Amino acid sequence: MAGERTYPVLPCADLDDALSFYVALGFTVSFQQRRPYPCAVVELDDIAIHLFALEGFDPATSYGSAIITVAEPGERHDAFRAGLRERFGKVPVKGIPRLLPPRRKAGTATGFSVVDVGGNWLRFYKEGSSEDEATERRSGWGE
Repeated sequence: MAGERTYPVLPCADLDDALSFYVALGFTVSFQQRRPYPCAVVELDDIAIHLFALEGFDPATSYGSAIITVAEPGERHDAFRAGLRERFGKVPVKGIPRLLPPRRKAGTATGFSVVDVGGNWLRFYKEGSSEDEATERRSGWGE
């Protein structure tokens, strides 16, 4: 049915660190609780991500991931880069967290990835684009 949504629920070691990171990206904290367990929701436009703190969690071992489609990944990347630079004085490009540069990914769409402080991968792709569509346009198919 149209209008259905999915909201990822991603782990982190420290909720305050995660919230600080997401606020630097431009998200707002729309919900937060400390008891009975620490969790929060961050939102940016139509993107909502639920976070929960897990005692003893090691971000280096995270398998958390979310695919997020956006109209203009380049604009979103530029905004994230500016927010990280303003909040932290630099844009992390190695380790956890980090912001990876935009590029066309083999077999998928144009986009970029963010690894948050919980080691979770947020994969931003251009809405409606794929490698198959690019091939169709080059070959004249799909026109």
